[in-house]
Amino acid sequence: MTASLDLDLSSSEREAIEEMKRRVSKDLPRKVYDEAALYYRFLKARDFDVDAAETMLRNTLQWRKDNNIDKILTDYKRPEALAKYLDKLLLGYDKEGCPYFYIAVGKYDVRGIHMAAKYPDIEKAIVHVVEEGEKLLDKQSKKLGKTLIGFINIIDVDGLTFGNATYKKGIETVIRLLKLAAR
Repeated sequence: MTASLDLDLSSSEREAIEEMKRRVSKDLPRKVYDEAALYYRFLKARDFDVDAAETMLRNTLQWRKDNNIDKILTDYKRPEALAKYLDKLLLGYDKEGCPYFYIAVGKYDVRGIHMAAKYPDIEKAIVHVVEEGEKLLDKQSKKLGKTLIGFINIIDVDGLTFGNATYKKGIETVIRLLKLAAR
């Protein structure tokens, strides 16, 4: 990411970014501290409520530390049953340069996934995909010389059966993953 945020921000949004930066500066590595896009994403997620965004950021940092997320791209290999569904999701880049992913949920064997992998592996595999997306986003931002703050997921539910859509373990997994994302 770039150090300056090249989005059209209001003065109150810029002030909120500076306030977040001031509050967490001593708790972040220098290379992360300089990334205004990081603060923007957390502030936007909490409607620019600086207190709520700071709490969310601190919770995320602690979760990343507790789960060794910074090494997931190098130290974690997805189980074969999950790799089948999670490899090669990148479809391309939109007109702004943001990566977009195609996820054919309707073609997933939800019961088979849950028989072949436990929830912690499913969670790690999904986090691995998100970290890959973040890496691509950073690479694209540098390549294009502008700040890209997100990637796009296209969820294809064509072929999703009632049995897969209502499979209890599948629903529980989706809920847990959504709660994880909303921290």
